[in-house]
Amino acid sequence: MIFHKAAIFVISLLKKVFVVSLGYPQCKVEIFRGVKHFDDVFNPAKWTLGAEGGNLSTDGKIGTLSIASGQAAASISRSWGFNTSTHRYAIVKCTELTGTSWKLEAKLAGVTKASKTFTETGTKTVDLQNDGVAGPPFLGDVDEVVLSVGGTAGNQAKFDYVKVCEKTMLVPSDDLDVVEVAVHLAVTEEVGSVNCLLQNYDVKYTDQVSVGDLIEVALSRTGGAFVKVFKGRIEAVAKRAEATVRGPQHYVRLRGRDLGAELFNRLVTKRYENKEGSEIVKDVLANYTPLESVGVEATSSTYTEEEYENKPAWEIIQYITETAKNTAGVIGYDFKCEEGDVKFFPKNKYASPVSLEGIITLCEHEGSIERIRNKIYVYGEASKPYPLDRDAWTESLTPADGSWSSGTGTGSVSLDSGEKAVGSYSVKHSTTTADYYGCAVFTLNAGKEIDCNMYPSLTFQVMEESGFNGAVTIQLEDSAGMIVRQEFRISNNKKWHLQTFMAGRKHSDQWTHSLFNTQPFDWTKVKKVSFFCHFSGTGTGSFWVDNLFFGNCRWSGIAEDTSSQSRYGLRELAIVDETLVSDDACAKVADAELKYRKDPAEFLRVTVLGNPQIKPGETIRVVSPNENIDADYRLQAVDHYMDDEGEFESHLTLIAEPPRVAIILAETREEMDVLKRGTAYRKLGR
Repeated sequence: MIFHKAAIFVISLLKKVFVVSLGYPQCKVEIFRGVKHFDDVFNPAKWTLGAEGGNLSTDGKIGTLSIASGQAAASISRSWGFNTSTHRYAIVKCTELTGTSWKLEAKLAGVTKASKTFTETGTKTVDLQNDGVAGPPFLGDVDEVVLSVGGTAGNQAKFDYVKVCEKTMLVPSDDLDVVEVAVHLAVTEEVGSVNCLLQNYDVKYTDQVSVGDLIEVALSRTGGAFVKVFKGRIEAVAKRAEATVRGPQHYVRLRGRDLGAELFNRLVTKRYENKEGSEIVKDVLANYTPLESVGVEATSSTYTEEEYENKPAWEIIQYITETAKNTAGVIGYDFKCEEGDVKFFPKNKYASPVSLEGIITLCEHEGSIERIRNKIYVYGEASKPYPLDRDAWTESLTPADGSWSSGTGTGSVSLDSGEKAVGSYSVKHSTTTADYYGCAVFTLNAGKEIDCNMYPSLTFQVMEESGFNGAVTIQLEDSAGMIVRQEFRISNNKKWHLQTFMAGRKHSDQWTHSLFNTQPFDWTKVKKVSFFCHFSGTGTGSFWVDNLFFGNCRWSGIAEDTSSQSRYGLRELAIVDETLVSDDACAKVADAELKYRKDPAEFLRVTVLGNPQIKPGETIRVVSPNENIDADYRLQAVDHYMDDEGEFESHLTLIAEPPRVAIILAETREEMDVLKRGTAYRKLGR
């Protein structure tokens, strides 16, 4: 379709006058009906080279088949099963041919059932019931499709697509058929979409297009090549009749989304261990979607453990884009789907080849506080112990946080360097006068009481002599003297037993609360930890305690900017990142996120004379001196609009944002010898 409008535009912008000479806007819509199989990428991993060898390569959009040295042909085949009585047509687009010819064949068990040879480029349709058929019509099964090129060594054929369809391709050919077409292109946050309105004269398109059909849209201006801007699946077909002064008008409106929408429809159940980010993306695409991954670029992030159950593929890939870092340590990738191939690449890596000089018709700048967060809470893995040295409380009878004593008048405590589970010492309790039990008590100093809601686990190692009966009581006492306890058993064979008990308000029902408590136990102020080892009747002997600590607190860090809070109010964000295993690492992440979020985001909405070369995910220079704009902006979305009045505009949504630098040092993780996830931000708010 060619839209008729003068090719000379005189526009006034920013107190300058530009005279822009452009060709007539042109639009080409192609609709593939009843598609059974299609390939627009020609991933060499999906095709099999013929016995004559050769080479198949792809840039993610065009497949190039080359003839090997000493050969007169090259071929590729793909195992596609279908029946020609239903899927009758193969539609192939060859964009370049340096050989003498190219051919499509449909085979069953290696025997050619239909074929057609071409000596020129272009979009070609092969009737699989009749073309090259020995006894037409051929109404039967096909299990293989073969493409080949003939010529001499080095000759090649380039293919844009091959599709097996029920019907021939529908191309609105009349200049008035396409009333308007709007194409929305985006990265990462959403998929692209199309909205196409067809004039439906004389029932020309009535019931000719169905939901599920594929649609491609290419835009251009006279004198320039068509640029494919959209390929997707039609998701809605609406028929419309309207009474006008010109009489009844009939339309068909087609709406659809690009093939990236497949990511919403596919669920993933899988566990990944020690996988680099792009490996996860490629695996999801290969095993759970029909999309290709030729355009997926590597990251510098390794995800040590990722487990998904019925997780939409879209959410997994979007998570990787938000958390992966590139070789420069900058966090953030973009992804989009182009012609069935997913492009996954670092943000701001690619610059648009288009200059906006002289073609801007509207420029609107906006500073928005929507994303501002000026107080950042970062929580790491729930593995922080108290004390940080898990053995510090049993390396001295009077460590920095408290002191040891005997809970009976018949016993005493001492340090023992001979019997220890970890470190240099353990705490030994000796009962020298016959008693019913021995009791070692660790009392925390004032101000050092433990908040078990923050540290909800208690861990220790205990060992006893044979004089005891194996029954042990662990008892906690709060600062008001209220008591809770648990009973457990160990062997009395003088061997260490590692024990862990959950504590805190959420686990209160696991503990026996003393009948003599006069008020609820205060889990936020645990003052004493007592160990009772019981004799059979009465007796004497020793037991040992080592490696005593509370744990399972999340590592944490906070960063805030009072200047931003004063200007924009308090705006908070909490992040949970299971890879962070120190307060220092959490503080660094909080600081990095604060620098990224404390200031308003800059948005631009720019309208330019239509140019199909402008693509989302690229950066583009915008200059508007009066608005003090002269910078590179990232194209978040592009909307191309063309109608039969000759309008062709491209509406750009741009954003300027600082890079997010991953400044967490690897040594932080190595020192703690624990790594549960990859370089991931788990966001609780935005």
